[in-house]
Amino acid sequence: MKLASPQLEKFLERFSFRHLTLAWYRYFKLFFTLLFFIIVALGGYLWYVSLYIYSWDEAQKQAYMEKTFTETNLKEKEFSRLLEILKTQVTEHQNPLTISRNLFTGEPTINQ
Repeated sequence: MKLASPQLEKFLERFSFRHLTLAWYRYFKLFFTLLFFIIVALGGYLWYVSLYIYSWDEAQKQAYMEKTFTETNLKEKEFSRLLEILKTQVTEHQNPLTISRNLFTGEPTINQ
């Protein structure tokens, strides 16, 4: 079978799947190490850019704040009811605990 390009024929004569797998087994650790450092460097650069080189002016900041930050309506009755519940719980927890039954047998304890 004749191919159109003589350079392609030379390449296919020298190309071998065996040589490719041997090269992979020889250099795969180096490949993954380089890939790891490239990804870490890219992530560090993007982090730096997002922290220190932002491009919003004051008008864009103000528009964003007006769009996203809204006040919440305080439901005063529910809030005061919750505060009362919390105050009663505090008083209940401050009272000492009295055990009226033996925990192991279930019999009433004798108060002396």
